[in-house]
Amino acid sequence: MPEKSDTKTKILDAALILFSERGFRATTTRAIAESASVNEVTLFRYFESKKNIFLAVIDREAKIRMDIIQLEMVPSEDIASDLVRIGNYMADNMKDRASFFKLLILEVNNYPEILEHIGKVPKAAI
Repeated sequence: MPEKSDTKTKILDAALILFSERGFRATTTRAIAESASVNEVTLFRYFESKKNIFLAVIDREAKIRMDIIQLEMVPSEDIASDLVRIGNYMADNMKDRASFFKLLILEVNNYPEILEHIGKVPKAAI
């Protein structure tokens, strides 16, 4: 039997892909459950609603923030060079997480509460 966190991760991974491909409205909980290889009842036991799944995806992805420590960056005397290194790291991060950013672009106008869930990310970058 898979551990609780494994099942939750499978659901969130499947939801991210489907939401970014189809959008929130066109993605069904049945499709998420099938893609995650779980029963739809299991999905509701973890999240209670499609909107809760959606917000959990946003929260999870927003927590994967740019971390200067990961850059192993020691500030130099050349601020322009430092900013280029940070910018390259951020660009690579965005490219690697394209599904998440596509989801944000698709749904932010329909669900403004997304901004509440991701609003701390820019502060982390600063």
